[in-house]
Amino acid sequence: MPEDSYKRHQRYDTSLKSLVQEHAAEILPCLCPGVVFERELDIEIIRPTMRADRVYLVWYRNVQHILHIEFESSDADEEMAARLLTYNAVIYQKHKLPVISIIIYPFKATMPISPLCIKSGDDDLLTFHFRTLALWELDAHQYVRDHDLAMYVLLPTMESADAPLILRAIQEMEDNYRGDQTKLSQELIWMEILMRRSGAMSVEAKDTIYRRLSMFERIWDEDPKVQAITAEAIKKGLQQGIEQGIEQGIEQGIEKGIEKGIEKGEIKTLRTTTLAVVSAHFPGLLDLAERQLAQIDDPAKLQQLFHLILTAPNGDVVYKLLNDQ
Repeated sequence: MPEDSYKRHQRYDTSLKSLVQEHAAEILPCLCPGVVFERELDIEIIRPTMRADRVYLVWYRNVQHILHIEFESSDADEEMAARLLTYNAVIYQKHKLPVISIIIYPFKATMPISPLCIKSGDDDLLTFHFRTLALWELDAHQYVRDHDLAMYVLLPTMESADAPLILRAIQEMEDNYRGDQTKLSQELIWMEILMRRSGAMSVEAKDTIYRRLSMFERIWDEDPKVQAITAEAIKKGLQQGIEQGIEQGIEQGIEKGIEKGIEKGEIKTLRTTTLAVVSAHFPGLLDLAERQLAQIDDPAKLQQLFHLILTAPNGDVVYKLLNDQ
């Protein structure tokens, strides 16, 4: 898969993983009817080479099970069923509980057919049953009728959804999260990301919803708590940059002296501080961040990028900020 295409698919997969993680107790019974969420489990499979998307301890048919979910936003992956079998076997070995494996497809794609059968001549060596879930086939109206807010972010991927239904869902989300603007902003960003990729809605319907979503663009920037955190972080970062810059300028004795040292120190500190934020909260984007930050020599631009990444609600926003540089 070309690198640009891979990155786009990763962005959608990341949004879906974050959504399910945020609403596991509410959304898992919708994705796998009959399960009851108990807790999230470690998603490391074989360190460091394999990492499952989401793994949960659930109750199903009155017995504890492991629910393993993989998200696939690209077209057919010929190795998908085999990879799922590997995950399934390792998870079973670790927890000694039956494992239900589901591949969730948000966008139209050719899906693998269950079961995966491995034969030796006419002998059946292994039969692995897994599930696939095509979001575009789900009934969007039913989720809104049932007020399943955890599923509202996924509505744009469903062919049964239309603009009036999604606008109604957005209003309900706004009413429900009125006391938590950060959470509302995060979920609306996820919804917009999925809608941009989804082919389930017409251009006219998307434009109608984009106009509604544009009303929320300033929510994050106007959040007093975020503003306070950002101001303090920038203050500390700039002070450290000045101190390191002076020290570097004296030690190196470069042609432009202390002034140049301050600038270089500020650039270095802003890069280091920004990478520290990315490493702590979005480790999967660290390589991209290192490449992009190394190309920026303007302290003002680095300071602005640091502020935006520090206040970013999720990895999808950070991914876009870095690629826009």
